[in-house]
Amino acid sequence: MKDLSSDILGTGNNLSRYNEIKQTTIVDLDVAGLPEHAQPDDLKKISGVKHVINATIEQDTIRNICTGNGRIKIRITEDEDLDSIKLGYIKQGYSIREHEENPKKKTEFSQQMSL
Repeated sequence: MKDLSSDILGTGNNLSRYNEIKQTTIVDLDVAGLPEHAQPDDLKKISGVKHVINATIEQDTIRNICTGNGRIKIRITEDEDLDSIKLGYIKQGYSIREHEENPKKKTEFSQQMSL
């Protein structure tokens, strides 16, 4: 007898596709050249990826406008192409590069404090 909960539409065992392991990569990107009215959702829309971990923009807290820089962290699968994601930002007129941490910054301390 079939497990009816996994065969809602009568197409067979749908649980088998969830057991497939896809290779994923986490990419952290810096975006520059954003307009003053830019929002984190704008970065998400331009990327066009399925899973955005975090999207932030730098803001001038006094005037409450974007300073022109942003950062987006995404998870891409093997069927998504990083170059085409970067090209989407370039077509919008923004410059993009992969994020590099400051070597002088002590990330171990901040990671321990967040636990």
